[in-house]
Amino acid sequence: MDSIWFSIARRVLNSVILAALAGCVAQEPKQLYANAKQTTATVKEIDLQSRQVFLTDANGNGFAVHIDPKVENLAKMKVGDQVTIGYYEALAAEIKDPGEGAKDVKVGEGSSITQSGERPGGSVGRSVRATVKVLSVDHDANRVTISSPSGRVHTVEVRNPQLRKYIKNLGAGDEVELTYTEAVTITVEPVED
Repeated sequence: MDSIWFSIARRVLNSVILAALAGCVAQEPKQLYANAKQTTATVKEIDLQSRQVFLTDANGNGFAVHIDPKVENLAKMKVGDQVTIGYYEALAAEIKDPGEGAKDVKVGEGSSITQSGERPGGSVGRSVRATVKVLSVDHDANRVTISSPSGRVHTVEVRNPQLRKYIKNLGAGDEVELTYTEAVTITVEPVED
């Protein structure tokens, strides 16, 4: 499970950087993109001792998920139950006057799980706000170099045609405050008899 979250985190960071660079034309907070996905899988096996649930998606691909001990309702899950996983992400950007953006990375988090005795499920969400500085833009190569709040320098190749339109208005020295939001929800519906 940790490798899944690491993979998501890496993808999220790359998306934030790409979208951040692409959306710097906004003069006020502007949602650059929002993406929502949902998938359903079927419970094939449950190992209560190891807290592993084995699922199969609609294409027949199987995978295992470790269930955190905080989830008290694992015993309520049954083979055949349908697990729906929803994922949402969005990015907004605002060009700021020098020094006016968020000074540090600001993180807000929230989560909820179903009450004891209910079917397993829950949600987790996170919002990250940071200001990046555009160091250079290579419009011909569709590359943008930025400096993060910690001073790390990132060069990103912008491949998405829509995002390439946005970077045409970027220039060295622009400061852009980004707000990235993501949320995951999980619900379990019983198998119908």
